[in-house]
Amino acid sequence: MGLSNTLEFHHITAHCVPQVSAQAQTMDSQFARMQRTVQLVTQYDQTLPESTQRLFDSAPARWNNLRTKVSLAKQRLGPRIQEESEGIAKVGTGRGSE
Repeated sequence: MGLSNTLEFHHITAHCVPQVSAQAQTMDSQFARMQRTVQLVTQYDQTLPESTQRLFDSAPARWNNLRTKVSLAKQRLGPRIQEESEGIAKVGTGRGSE
């Protein structure tokens, strides 16, 4: 793997994957707020536009799907992440050519 690909891989695993994990609690609370809002709208005999209702209905499942994919990727990439981190550390300390 070239240096550019290694850095790109490291960027994805070090920055993008943790962002999804960090957002999990925030997103879960936002879905709860959305649910309460829809219940309030329904309580007053109002309905959401069909397109909005479809988005509302699908959003939690789509979010759970993303979280599952990230979790599986972390499990699958764990050994590779460790290997790349060790390789970068060796290069940084000058031991990479040994």
